[in-house]
Amino acid sequence: MSLPLLLLTLGLFTFILNAFMLVMTSWVSGQLGLGFDVDGIFWAGIFGSLIISIVSTILSLLLVDD
Repeated sequence: MSLPLLLLTLGLFTFILNAFMLVMTSWVSGQLGLGFDVDGIFWAGIFGSLIISIVSTILSLLLVDD
């Protein structure tokens, strides 16, 4: 469903999706008392999203499917 937005924004929408997922995970873990918290919703989410994208790219390059 996000493919049109990914193509339109040249992949930058992935950062927004990852940031949103981090914030949602923080909210759910807060409700369950798990202790995962994202301070500063926007910038912390974007920074975390950048780290997730970099790690994902590195792992996809290292772990090649046969």
